[in-house]
Amino acid sequence: MILFVRNLPENAMTKDLKDFVEPAFQPRFFFLPKRGRVLKTEILALQNIHNKLIEHHGLVFLDSKLALQVALNKLRGKRFQNRPLQIREYKYRSIKNDRRRFASAQGLFEDQRLHDRRRGSTMQVIETLSTMTFLS
Repeated sequence: MILFVRNLPENAMTKDLKDFVEPAFQPRFFFLPKRGRVLKTEILALQNIHNKLIEHHGLVFLDSKLALQVALNKLRGKRFQNRPLQIREYKYRSIKNDRRRFASAQGLFEDQRLHDRRRGSTMQVIETLSTMTFLS
C-alpha cells in the first residue's frame, strides 16, 4: 500500500519523511506489536507546465492495508517541518479504472467538459529526487 504525501517542503529528505510516518505505528502500550512499517520512501518533484511552479510530493510504501489506515488516521492534520500536509492513499490511475470512460462513451459529458480537468494533464514529473528502501 502507498501513502501519498502532498505539499512537502523542497528541502525534505526521505529519511525525514520516514521519521515522520513511523511514530504513527507505535502502539499505545509497549507489549503490543507495531501495526505496520515503512518499506520505502520516495520524494518527487512535479512541475506545472503552464506556470513552471515546482511541487514536492512524497510516496511512502507501507507493508499492509492496516498500516495505511493507521497512518491515515494518525497523520491527517499533522505538520511536517512547520508545513501542513495533505495525506491520502495513492491510487493508480489508468484508462481501465477511469469512471468517466463509460459515461463519455454514452455521450454524457460532451457538453459539460470541454477539456480534461485532471491535474495530471498540466503536471509533468521533473525527477525523482530521492528514493530510500529500508531493510529490517
